[in-house]
Amino acid sequence: MKVHTSNFRIVGFTSFVSVTELAELAHEHDLPVIEDMGSAFPVRIEGLDAMDLPCAAESLAAGVDIVCFSGDKLLGGPQAGIILGRSRYIDQLKKHPLMRALRVDKMTIAALDTTLALYAEGVAGSKIPVLQMLLASPAQLRLRAERLCKD
Repeated sequence: MKVHTSNFRIVGFTSFVSVTELAELAHEHDLPVIEDMGSAFPVRIEGLDAMDLPCAAESLAAGVDIVCFSGDKLLGGPQAGIILGRSRYIDQLKKHPLMRALRVDKMTIAALDTTLALYAEGVAGSKIPVLQMLLASPAQLRLRAERLCKD
């Protein structure tokens, strides 16, 4: 399991293993690889490449079996936990008794569906407020700051 260090830091003599290396090692021993990404994008967002933000599709392509991340924060949707991955493991999760207690309601599903549709249509960057903020140019940010200073 690989966990994003959004809420903790390990300092000292440490090193990190890439998800590709972790997946290779785990799969040699028929073990699943789970990555808790904290917050992530489902796919790479054009214009944010230099920020090196987590991308679920890239981790899955690198061999991770299950990724989980937050539905709000970077994604810009409702507060929810999102789990993506290989059907072999997703099917097991669906059958677990805790799934009934942890499932989301219809309103959350509707909001998440709307958010993900914007990604599928390729318009998330212009429609989701958090992405608009991340993609704002320095000139746009300066204008906003000047407007705030006037008020």
